[in-house]
Parts: sequence; structure tokens; C-alpha cells
Amino acid sequence: MEPILQAQFNHFKKSYAIEDIVSDLKDNVKESKAFEYFVNHTLLSIDYPDIFVGNFDLLDNISVGGGNDTGIDGLGIKINGRLVGSLDDIDTIVQNSCKINIEFIFIQSKMQESIDSGELTTFCQGVMHFLREKATLPENDKIKYWRSLKDYLYSKEEFILKWSDHPSIRIYYATSSNNLASDHFVGIMNIYKEEMEKMYVSLSDFRLISGREIIKYCKEETNSWSGHMYVNDIIPLTTNMHEQIKKAYIFTCSANEFVKILSNHDGTLRRSLFNDNVRDYLGNKGGVNSEMETTIENEPEMFLLCNNGITIVCSNFEQIKDKLVKFDNPQIVNGCQTSNSIYKFKDCPFINKVQLTVRVISTDDIGISNKIVRGTNKQNQVLDEAFEITKPFHQYLEEYFVSMERTPKIYYERRSKQYSNDLLIPKTNIVNLRVLAQTFVSMYIGAPHEGHRHESKLLDKYCSEDCMMFNEDHDAGIYYLCAQVWYMFEQAFRNKRIPSRYKAYKAHLYYIFITIAGLCKQYTKHKALDKYYQKVLQSLELNEFEKLIPQIISIFDRAVSIWIAEGRSPYAYKDSKDFTVILKRQISTVESTENGELSLQMEKGRVVYVGNSDKGLYAFIRPENSLDKDIFLHSSEFKDETRKLVPGALVIFKRLTKNDKIIAKDVCLQNK
Repeated sequence: MEPILQAQFNHFKKSYAIEDIVSDLKDNVKESKAFEYFVNHTLLSIDYPDIFVGNFDLLDNISVGGGNDTGIDGLGIKINGRLVGSLDDIDTIVQNSCKINIEFIFIQSKMQESIDSGELTTFCQGVMHFLREKATLPENDKIKYWRSLKDYLYSKEEFILKWSDHPSIRIYYATSSNNLASDHFVGIMNIYKEEMEKMYVSLSDFRLISGREIIKYCKEETNSWSGHMYVNDIIPLTTNMHEQIKKAYIFTCSANEFVKILSNHDGTLRRSLFNDNVRDYLGNKGGVNSEMETTIENEPEMFLLCNNGITIVCSNFEQIKDKLVKFDNPQIVNGCQTSNSIYKFKDCPFINKVQLTVRVISTDDIGISNKIVRGTNKQNQVLDEAFEITKPFHQYLEEYFVSMERTPKIYYERRSKQYSNDLLIPKTNIVNLRVLAQTFVSMYIGAPHEGHRHESKLLDKYCSEDCMMFNEDHDAGIYYLCAQVWYMFEQAFRNKRIPSRYKAYKAHLYYIFITIAGLCKQYTKHKALDKYYQKVLQSLELNEFEKLIPQIISIFDRAVSIWIAEGRSPYAYKDSKDFTVILKRQISTVESTENGELSLQMEKGRVVYVGNSDKGLYAFIRPENSLDKDIFLHSSEFKDETRKLVPGALVIFKRLTKNDKIIAKDVCLQNK
């Protein structure tokens, strides 16, 4: 592997603590698995550089390589250009969009110098197998999950009616090598291109990505970007210039020139231009697009007069020559729909007749940028909650996080790529709006059954009339605690301290932890909060936190067992309020021992086994009304006569977490 690519790969592994994640794999596959994560991250974060910030689970789910992977190493689904990772993500986008574009991305990653035609064949067969209605080959759990999302998109008539066209697919064979593909390799690609085009999908891209191209994508993600274009008429705007605004201009240009700004080096749409434009994600629910595109097609000369134009905010703007201008780090804050419509027709002959108006503001002041974002988009009131991040409270939160000296240092990223150029900040230490909203709702609103929902839905529910979340009167420390709790659980999953099967129920684990550590219903600033913070942060110290993990898991497992014992579905408790009620009842039985350990109040069970060892008599108790594992009992904790400790005996006992194991304590017969 060439040095620059190796350096980028090493930085990625360190930033996401990948070595912890692949630690249980055999040595000969650790690096190749890490390379899969690296390639998937690089190729799927081009459009949205912050898509995996605070959301490594999404990258982990996308990285499907392993047993029964059907030759696929990376698999993602995009709707309207945005990666989705759950049914909730799909519903959020579809419900707020007039039309939807569905895209499937398939990636195979190879950390080797040779380009293997046989591996390409297996990969292509795996892609075609995934696109079929039913699976006939064995698939691992991750691929099955993505198939379930695909089936969801294909099964709902109201979704299909919104399809703008058949779903498109992108296929990438990525390699660390810079060798050119052989004629045989290209021939195989062409054969499968013809086959895939028969499957009611549109093949928009199918190519080999070399090591040098991976480097180029890495640099685009981390470095600033500059664009050049020729303009027609340009006028400076100087009236009452704000001191934080470097320059402001308005100009007209041809659509052909503007496409240069809109396109990546490979010709795809540069979606990262719209990170500050909320409508790119939530979609346009009106008929503006169709009217706009009709004008482009039928009356291109009228577009300049019929369209409101585009607003760009950038860090610097220069007029290099009379008609040549340069943008540094441009963001299209208004005119996303216009931009997409122009890009759609970029290869049509009539596009050269289209002219448009562009307003550009150069500033480094985020506050000014936020005002422009809000002001230029305010006409769409439906999406007002999406402006949450531009409020002063979030700027205060960002500064509060930076001011905290506690280790680990956590950073609040309000804006896309805010910390991407700081190589000293690990990605594992960055949270965003989604993380804070989901953890706050799970912990302090007491709704873990909603903690996995999309942040836009949580904002709509809890930041509107009652303003229960991100209230300007709230103390920032509450949200800092949320970030610290999130970090400790993420670390526990990476280090295998918590089995991966509990990942889907993180919100419930957050709630159990904060209830045990101490809830707080007063979020506005007052003296008592300082003591509260100290108490919770003490529980988050690594040694203390690891002592709590078995107890937290035990409480969750017991709640699940009760749920199932009541005859309810074992797959339907994640988003159930009724399950949260059961969970709260289980947490309410927690009490502290004299040693500060946590145990549960008395419960009933039956002795199912009695044995003898060199350490004395022991037994196992099966809890009543529970599907828990049998609990170990040493005879020293049996308060009745030892001769009465026999299989079938009914007992009452307390659970105690000790040395990461759950044991029975204070055991006696039920009839006592």
C-alpha cells in the first residue's frame, strides 16, 4: 500500500478506534476488515461528511463483509441522496418528499495489489442476488437487515407511487492497488452490466476505484474545497456592510458554468454543497420542482426571470479576472431545488440557454451564516424545527463542551465538518444534535422507546410548544452528561464489555443507567445541579461504570423476560411504551448494599440443581416468572438448614452483582 493511502488508513483506524472493534478477529483478517470499514466510510461520506459522526453503528451495519456476505463488503441505501439506516429514517424522508429517488450502493474492498476477476464475479452475483425478490443463498444478519429495508421500500404502494424512476444502483470494486483493470476484468463488468439492466433498476455507476482515487476522496472529505466559474454580470453589494461580512455580490451566470460548482470530479452531484440547506434532506413537498423543470425544458430563456435564484455562503470569494470568480468552501443555503433541477438537465442541449441569479456572501462568522440560512429559508414554515441547530443555545452548548476539562474530552459538532481538519480529535469523541436529542429523550424525558427515532421527529415533539428539550433556560451540564453517558456506552460496545446484541436497545440502557445513578427533573441552573453532576460523573468513571454494566444488563433482561412471559412478541418491545413501563418497574426494585453495590429486592425462585465442590455446597436457582438464566447460590448465603437445600425447594432471594457475575444472596425458603 502506498504511503499516503497507508497514512489515511492509519488515521481512520485511530480516529474510530477500529482496532478495538476488530480485536476478536483472527490476525490475518483484522487489517482487511479494517480496510473494509475505511473504504465504506470514505465512499459513503463524500456527500455528507458528518453522516457517521456519533453514529458508528450505521457504518458497522453497512460493513456487511464476513460469513455469508455473498461477496459484498459494503451495502448502503440512499433516499434522495441521504443514507438511511432504519425504517424510521425511511419514513421521515418519504413522508416529507413529493418524489423519492432510491439508490443502492454495493462495495467490494480488497487490500491487495492484484485485481481478482473471480472475486468480481462473486461480487456481481451477490449484487444480483440482493436485488432479487427472495434470497436463495445464505445471507448474514447484516445483509438480511438491508434486505428488510429494501423490501419495505418495495412493499408499500404509497412509497412506489412517489418513485421518480426505478431505483438506481452504484457498484464499486475498491482496491489499494493502482494497477489498471485487465481486459478480462472489464469484460466481466460489461457482462453483468447487461444482466443488471434487465432487473428493473438503473445502473448509474459501475467501476474500479484505485488506491489513488481513494486518496482523492479522503482529501475531499478533510480539506477545504475551492470552485471556479465564469459569470456574466456581477455587482458588489456594499450598502450598510456588516463588519463580519467580508464581501457580498450578486451576479448572473449560465447554467453550464454553475454545473462546474455542482459536480464532483467524477461527475456526480456534489451533495456536500447542501449541508447547510435543510431542504436537501427533508425534500420538497410542493410542486415547485415540476414547474421549475417545465420552464427549463420549454422556456429556458425565461428561467432567469421566473426563478428566485441561489444564495451561497462561503469563507472567501475572489474575482480573479473580469468574469472569472473563485469560491472557497461554498455552501448553497438557498436554492437547493434549483440546483438539483439544473444538475438533472446538465447534459441536455437546452441547458446552455438557461441563465440564473446567484447571490454570494463571504463570511467566517457562523452567526451571520445562521441568520442567512434562517432568513433565506423562512418561507417554508413546515421545516422550522430543522433550524434548531442555528439557535444561540446550541452555540452556547458547543462552547460549554470545549470548556470542560474532563477526560474523555467530548466535542459538540454543530456544523458539518466542524472538526474534520483537527486530526487530534478522534471521531469517537464527537457528538452532534442527533446524539444529544436521542440520549436526552431516553434519559431525562424517560422515553427510551422513542430514543431511536430520527432527530427531526424528536425535535418536532419536544422542542415545539412545551420546549422540553434544548430550552434556553436549561443548564448545559445536563446535555454534557448525555454526551458522557453516550460515550461510555459506545466504548463499552467497542471493547466488547456489552454484547453487540444489545446495540439496538441503547436507549433503554441509557435510561436504566441514569435512573440508577440518579435522575434529575430540574434542568434550569441551580446550585444542587453541581452536586448532581459530580454524582453522575462519578458513576461514569471507568471502574464504577464497568461495575454497573452487569446490573444494567440484568435489569433489561428481566424486563424482556417478563414481557415475553406475558405472551407478547419478542420482537416488538424496542419502541413500545408498555415495555418502558415494565422496565421502570424493574428499575424501581434497585437498592444499594452497604458496600455501595447494587442489588434487587426479594424475588421468588425454585432450586433446580444442588452440587458439591471443594469450596462447599452450591446450587442454582431458576427465577419465577422469568426467562433469565439460572442464578448461582453458595450455601453460605442459604439462611435455612443446609439439608433443606434440595432440588425443587421454593426460595426467596436477592440478586447481587459481584465480580461481573450475578449471584443469589440472603436466600431462604418461601414458607419461612
